[in-house]
Amino acid sequence: MHFLLGMAKQIRDEVRVPVVFSLQDEDVWVDAMEESWRERIWQLMREKAKDVDAFIAVSAYFSGIMKDKMQIPSEKINVVHIGVRPESYVYSAPATSPLAIGYLSRICEENGFGILVDAFILLKSYPQFET
Repeated sequence: MHFLLGMAKQIRDEVRVPVVFSLQDEDVWVDAMEESWRERIWQLMREKAKDVDAFIAVSAYFSGIMKDKMQIPSEKINVVHIGVRPESYVYSAPATSPLAIGYLSRICEENGFGILVDAFILLKSYPQFET
């Protein structure tokens, strides 16, 4: 998002439409940068955020984080939860052959990917998990 944020004013001015940006995980990427760049990038994003008509955050929690980090006024940020509505799906028993494990998230240490790798290695030592 932070790369595209710099184009918001030009898009709004040339196309003459409101510009809306979604917010999801920008803090992870920016905060992982070297400290010497981190604050410069947040400052630039604060400045460029003024050219955006509205923001959509994936949760109230993340909305609060980005309001603080980017100094977005409350009236310019909305929450639209991502996900599916489970009641729209019919449950079916999981298949038991072949055995499988799953992971539904961004592949990173913070979201437990290392735990998944450790579990996979451990499970491979059990005969029922051999291929």
